[in-house]
Amino acid sequence: MKFTLATLIGVALLALLAGCGNRSSKFMSSSSRTYFQGNFYPAKVTPSDEDPAVFTAVISKASQGLEGARQAGEWEATRYCIRQFGMSDKTWQAGPETAQVQPGDDLILSGTCVGW
Repeated sequence: MKFTLATLIGVALLALLAGCGNRSSKFMSSSSRTYFQGNFYPAKVTPSDEDPAVFTAVISKASQGLEGARQAGEWEATRYCIRQFGMSDKTWQAGPETAQVQPGDDLILSGTCVGW
């Protein structure tokens, strides 16, 4: 009887813990998104193959508002540098102040994380 009860409790605990893991972004609610100028701008930072400190940030839906897209790009680049190198310092090759919306409605920034 003890073995069966212990097994049942163990299975129940495993089932409860299975729901505690990280969920992919497609399951995230809109309340966990970061908004800029009242809009959500999907953004992705990709490191260079040769040097992970060098990155490109692509911010989608930039036509919603250029200022918000620039802020979203700065935010994502800063997060990338902190996560990868522990510091937010970066130099821009094509930064938020000068970048313009590209065909396809994307804002493309590029820079290098510094200080590590």
